[in-house]
This record gives sequence, structure tokens and C-alpha cells, in this order.
Amino acid sequence: MLVSNVDNPDLPAPTMWVTLLSITDENYDVRVTVQIMDNTVFTKANTIQELPLAEKDRNPAALEQRAYRMANRLIESIIIDPGF
Repeated sequence: MLVSNVDNPDLPAPTMWVTLLSITDENYDVRVTVQIMDNTVFTKANTIQELPLAEKDRNPAALEQRAYRMANRLIESIIIDPGF
């Protein structure tokens, strides 16, 4: 979706910021902020968690898939949030 671009900005278009507060292999802590014309209209903290992996299951491939899964869940949680 294109609502604005650098060469011809649409100043009243909303701006969304996702700020990583903390990230590990077990959780993402973020803050989502939406601004319109430099005024914050929505802000919310969000945490995505996965259960700890057993030591025998900790390998690069499993951790990579886990990171993708948490990133997908984070995006989905923002999109389906009724407040957003």
C-alpha cells in the first residue's frame, strides 16, 4: 500500500512506528505508535512470546523459524487489533 512517498509526501497521511524495546529468541517487546500530522493518535505496547525451547531443540534452523513465526504474529497482532 502506498500512501505517501519521499519525493511527494502526503503530509496528513498517518505514520506508523514499530519500536523494538526488547528482542530475544523467546519474546519481542515492541511499542506501536501512529501519528497524524506529528500528533500521536495511538500508542500501545505489545509482547509476542514463544515457549522456551528444550536445549536439544535449540539449533540455528529452529531459532530462525521461531523468529519468523514471532515476526508474523507481531504483524498480525497489530493488524487485527481493533484499537489500531
